[in-house]
Amino acid sequence: IGISSFIDSMNVGVLGNIIAEKETGLNIKLCIALNNLGRDYEALYADTDAAGITNKVGVTADLSKKLGEIEGTSVVVLLKDIDSDLIIDKPTLLNLNGFSIKGDLTANRKTIVIDSNIEYDKVAEVTGNVAGNITLVAGKYAQDVSEFVKTGFAQNDEGVVANQYYDISKDEKGNVVVSLNAGLVHTNSMPDIAGLAVDIACDLLFNGYSSNYLELDGKTIYNITLEDLIGLYSSSNRLDSVINEALKIVDTQQLSAFVNTVLDDAADLMGIAEAIESDKPVFEYSMVTKPWNMEFTHVVDGDYITSSVVSGGKTNSTNIKICVVGSKEDKLNLAEFFKELGRTISADININVSHTKVENDIKVNASADASVIVDWTNPDYAIMFGVIIADGLNGATRENLVNGIRDYYESGNMNTFSIAFNALKTSDVITAINNLKISDSFATMVKSLGLDDVVNSEVVKLEALYDKIGKVMAAVVRRAGLTGGNRTVGSFLDSDGTYGMSRENIEKLYRRGLFRGYSLNADMSIDSAVFKIKLFGESILVPEFVNGTGALEILGSDKIAGSVVNYDKMMITIDTDISGITVGQLKNLLKLKVNNADSIEIIIGDGSLSDDALVANGTKLTAIARNKNTTEVDIISYTIIVMGDINCNGRIEVGDAVLISRMLVGEYEFNEIQLLASDNNCNGRTDIGDATRIANKIVDWDNYKSMLDAESTVM
Repeated sequence: IGISSFIDSMNVGVLGNIIAEKETGLNIKLCIALNNLGRDYEALYADTDAAGITNKVGVTADLSKKLGEIEGTSVVVLLKDIDSDLIIDKPTLLNLNGFSIKGDLTANRKTIVIDSNIEYDKVAEVTGNVAGNITLVAGKYAQDVSEFVKTGFAQNDEGVVANQYYDISKDEKGNVVVSLNAGLVHTNSMPDIAGLAVDIACDLLFNGYSSNYLELDGKTIYNITLEDLIGLYSSSNRLDSVINEALKIVDTQQLSAFVNTVLDDAADLMGIAEAIESDKPVFEYSMVTKPWNMEFTHVVDGDYITSSVVSGGKTNSTNIKICVVGSKEDKLNLAEFFKELGRTISADININVSHTKVENDIKVNASADASVIVDWTNPDYAIMFGVIIADGLNGATRENLVNGIRDYYESGNMNTFSIAFNALKTSDVITAINNLKISDSFATMVKSLGLDDVVNSEVVKLEALYDKIGKVMAAVVRRAGLTGGNRTVGSFLDSDGTYGMSRENIEKLYRRGLFRGYSLNADMSIDSAVFKIKLFGESILVPEFVNGTGALEILGSDKIAGSVVNYDKMMITIDTDISGITVGQLKNLLKLKVNNADSIEIIIGDGSLSDDALVANGTKLTAIARNKNTTEVDIISYTIIVMGDINCNGRIEVGDAVLISRMLVGEYEFNEIQLLASDNNCNGRTDIGDATRIANKIVDWDNYKSMLDAESTVM
């Protein structure tokens, strides 16, 4: 009230008129000092079902008593050590906040115990017994609390409950350090990766609750500024005013920008591997926080004193780091895993979040576009998947996959395997995945399929990198109860040789009634999602001889004493009997390896020779690989050297020995092809011993072969 009215209210009559300030007014400067708030309070609480807004959140000096008064689901944060037993009767999230409970902790309804404090010297402790419906994710306990510990957490020898996969602490400079266990990918109890990320985010959030301003990587995530709390409380639509203020707190554009920065960094898989190997932080971002601060001001319009929540003057600038810790072996394994991902995966994901309020509707819009391309064209991937799927199936489908794998190792051709793979139904794949158990050994799978003599060690090493990831995914598929259908794997094959799925405008609407007519509407949409796997890739249509040479082999025959292939000079040297070898006979002894071909044409000579014609020394061999799905071909060519066929007529005869003798006395000059064919004793030159060898071959072929076997002559 005004000073004049105040004096009149004192009923002093005319005496009031002699007070000078009655007309001029009285200015009083009022100073209020609020010290040691919370000193005697035991806990901060939030009770969702309490009547009225002011009763929902508060502090209590007697937590034991307050727990008996709480109406609904609650959050309780300790502000000091508790020197009594606590009994919890409502669903509760209990944050120890670095303080201890010097007594028993009993929960009659679901209770989760966390600890937002991350200082090493302030480990929260419960000295009494723990009992009831409790899940522990933090704290130190006098008893064995293993039965209450959340999956992924464990109690160590000191009684402290901690996450097996990560730890959050502060270093000497105040930086927040998230230490990930390098063994998390290669452990029998591998975590749910998405759940792990949420756990870490929640831990960081709880650690930051004491700050009312957070800036990450130069981007303001939130700034809690609430002006005129009394005016807010006394407004005609208090709830509407509170919601409007709350929506201003988080800067969604800045939040989206930071999330996209993290996603970009996470997509740099090679960079992650390098950081792990060099013991550097995998991710590191600057972090600026400011403390809570209360200000008291005089509001002229309404003439009252109010308080406001603003950022404190002190700015704390540190970093947040995510590091990988563990044994050297575990870190090297994890680094190799990320390298393999980096070699095969490219990802581009962008997220945008925004919110608005229209009357009583709070709208949150989250949109994303994503492109993930996986390049698994290395045949080892296809073989790995083929083994795992075949092991989980039976009958003709299993047999076809096994035959395709074996054919690849025998011929270098993926065509048979790709046909069997593309013929799989999605139900076949789901069945195989459902049959994959955490204890299954890849080596046992290979052996049970009869492929242990062909599947190489590179496939085994590759499977070891992905083993636990694949088995966790299999467990997820089992829990989801998926069965698949009759659509074939090949039906997902695009024209570019990739198995892909592309979707646009995928939308998920979520609506939740809040209270007093207010509602939350979340519109989660994916503008564009592209996921492609290159398993056989475009190369499935392009024939290609293995190593550019076809890895040519010549099978044994009674007509051949020995053979050798020189891949550098692309020459085939054969030591035949005196009658030589025909075109048809040689074709039947050749074995070439080629990828992505359904036919190989072998031409000996100019193409005019019949199968009965003899293969003469110096004849060209040409191989052409074709695939009916393309006009492209691959061609390789070899020169055939027939040992002893000096006159190049395809036979070995006395005349060949005579030519060697004439060459030695200078009566005859050999060309390069004749020189190569004349070195029958493989000593690197042409001499009388070569003529003798030819004579021996002519006289007694069987004895000649035996002699070569005894000498172990290598051509």
